[in-house]
Amino acid sequence: MMTWGINGQVFDTLGASNLGIAKPGTHEVWKFRNDASNGMMGMVMAHSMHVHRLQFRVIGHSVAGRFARSYATVKNGFVDKGWKDTVLVMRGERVRVLLSFADHAGLFPYHCHMRT
Repeated sequence: MMTWGINGQVFDTLGASNLGIAKPGTHEVWKFRNDASNGMMGMVMAHSMHVHRLQFRVIGHSVAGRFARSYATVKNGFVDKGWKDTVLVMRGERVRVLLSFADHAGLFPYHCHMRT
């Protein structure tokens, strides 16, 4: 019924994309987005995005105009301070995170903790 994807590619539990390979001593800004453009009958739910092997800082949120009103009812409950390994991405939202690969190299799997 639904197709899950990251960076326009179908999720593959047995493979890894070159986009998931970090270089040691670097910092990267990643953007998780929930465009809310797909889904069953136009209903797209929040996604909690998780990164393995390191923590990150949330550095920004933005939300599409048509979701601004419902987003305003929950945004004060978000706690962005401190280190995270999971962040909730609401419908129509984009969340920017800063990852530091200072002491790490190699693969850093990331995925959605989706539950139905």
